[in-house]
Amino acid sequence: MCAGIVDADVTIVQVTEVPSIEQLEIVSQPPANYWRTYPRRWGVLAVFSLLRFLNEMEWITFAPVSEMLTRELSVSTQSINFFSSCFMFTYCPLAFPAAWLLERFGLRFAFTLSSFLLTVGSALRFVGALVSSYPLMLTGQIVTSLNQTCILQSSSSVSGRWFPEKERTLATSIGYVTGIVGNVSAFLLVPFIATDLRRLA
Repeated sequence: MCAGIVDADVTIVQVTEVPSIEQLEIVSQPPANYWRTYPRRWGVLAVFSLLRFLNEMEWITFAPVSEMLTRELSVSTQSINFFSSCFMFTYCPLAFPAAWLLERFGLRFAFTLSSFLLTVGSALRFVGALVSSYPLMLTGQIVTSLNQTCILQSSSSVSGRWFPEKERTLATSIGYVTGIVGNVSAFLLVPFIATDLRRLA
């Protein structure tokens, strides 16, 4: 493109090159190794870790006091064991639908749904323990187990979407370890707290 300025005896010609659309797009793109991080990523990890911790505690709560529950609820040991195994029965068929929901609606939806299922399931377990109702406690446990499909599928998404490559192993480890801590906490605390069914509630 040429622009000419004519003034008496002098003619000045300025030649400029207009960049193409492709060149502008290349300039506007960040480098391949560019990764923008936000401080609130640690808050997201904290929410995920808390949900993972609670999920693992809810899963194993009844195992350390199975003999007391068998006596208080007048059911068999196999019935008490189903409190724990129902988590596996619900996870297997719902793992892939939960993964699809996570990809479709995102982490906020997964965390919200997980929190809702944990709250409703825990409330049913609480009421069931107060009235010594095995069916109601089992219903609450099954509802609680549904949250596992949401929270376990979120592990890779939390580290992959919120953390740069150098922090992903740390983020994944923190989320995993909190689940183990939830298991250990339930095994250590429940036998001392739940000496009868009402105290378990």
